[in-house]
Amino acid sequence: MTAVKITEDMLLSEIFTLVPEARELLRGVGFSRIEELEIEDVICDKLTLRGFFRLMNVDGQRAGEILREIQLIYNKRLEEA
Repeated sequence: MTAVKITEDMLLSEIFTLVPEARELLRGVGFSRIEELEIEDVICDKLTLRGFFRLMNVDGQRAGEILREIQLIYNKRLEEA
């Protein structure tokens, strides 16, 4: 498996493919609302992580923490492979 740097410019669909656990992290900052509205199939293919953070009014510090956590989960999975 090739290492990938997770960035805010990646589509949510790309992130969820690489790190399925990211969905749970994002639920805490508003992704659950997208799921409730049943629009995730449309949103995930068009919205970047940065766009999601803006849409949900996630402050920069919290966004950075979430991004780092997603990268850590991905790196751990990569090491285990």
